[in-house]
Amino acid sequence: MDLSSRQIQDKEFPTTGRGYNRAAVDTFMNECANLTSALEERTRIAEVRAASSERELAAQRANIDALLQDATDARRKIIDEAKAEANSIRSQAEQEARATQASLEAQLAEVRRLLRDAHASETDSEVVIDLRDRADQPQGSQVSP
Repeated sequence: MDLSSRQIQDKEFPTTGRGYNRAAVDTFMNECANLTSALEERTRIAEVRAASSERELAAQRANIDALLQDATDARRKIIDEAKAEANSIRSQAEQEARATQASLEAQLAEVRRLLRDAHASETDSEVVIDLRDRADQPQGSQVSP
């Protein structure tokens, strides 16, 4: 049963010949009504504060949700950018490696060609020296091979 300060203040009791002192009962009832009124006001203030706190809490939750979403979006963007940069670096490194490999293969082929030419030149030089030695020998003597 809800009891308001107004109901306490307005409450009437039947009178009897041997009842309580009406002034004392009225005084006590007024004190009860005043106390109830103060409690009702405190309850009303608490309810207003609670409602305000609930609204503020809802707003803070919305802010937190927005911040979390922003952080998630930023994280995704950073990861995507890092992946793109890593792919670019990898691609560039692969291109440079292919270019370096091609250059080294060309240099190796040139070295091999030079070695063949040098070997052929050395063989030609030996033949020329041998022919010169034979030409320098008198006609009757032979150079041992």
